[in-house]
Amino acid sequence: MLQEKRFRPIGAKTETQSDFRLIAATNRDLASMVEEGLFRKDLYYRLNTIAITLPPLRERENDVEVLARQFIDKVCAEQRTTFKDPSAQFLQALQAYQWPGNVRELLNAVNTAVTLANGEETLEMYHLPMEIRVHLKKTLIEKHGAAADMTPDFGALEQELAQSVELPTFKEVRTRVVDEVERLYFARLIDTVGNDQQEACRVSGLSRARLYELLKKHSLSLR
Repeated sequence: MLQEKRFRPIGAKTETQSDFRLIAATNRDLASMVEEGLFRKDLYYRLNTIAITLPPLRERENDVEVLARQFIDKVCAEQRTTFKDPSAQFLQALQAYQWPGNVRELLNAVNTAVTLANGEETLEMYHLPMEIRVHLKKTLIEKHGAAADMTPDFGALEQELAQSVELPTFKEVRTRVVDEVERLYFARLIDTVGNDQQEACRVSGLSRARLYELLKKHSLSLR
């Protein structure tokens, strides 16, 4: 049928001529499968008249922002919510991710972000699904080492403040912010001085007792 474009319906005595074009799609490497004997060679060459190769999304970084903006508008319209602008950090996170689930995963991520943003006008990185944020953080640390974890992450606090019915006290918020900055500072201090206790005290301007008190508070220790 593929070659002659003729077929015989069940029960018919004569063949019928057909005029059609066959379009086939796959996410497999058929050429390699033919060599391995996993796909029929004759069928492969009958199908492979004009081949269009579409690279996965991870290889089309410039397309990510374009698709994301289209999906944001689409999802906002479907959810009948206010239209939202993606922040620079949000778009950078999308472009840094590898998208193993391809375009469908990007659409799902945008859907999640728009839903979590609720009444907010801007999509931030902390609106993305948790698994994507965790993966990006792990990748950054593996690539740049401990120094990659030196940027404060107030995403959870921002989201909590945006969605909470009753605001926490200023003292509670300040304590959480100070704790996060302290943790980052002492992690960076350890990364800089190693296990040199005297140098750690000199750089930080703290006494040995106070230094160890704060390190213990954040579950850190000199190497």
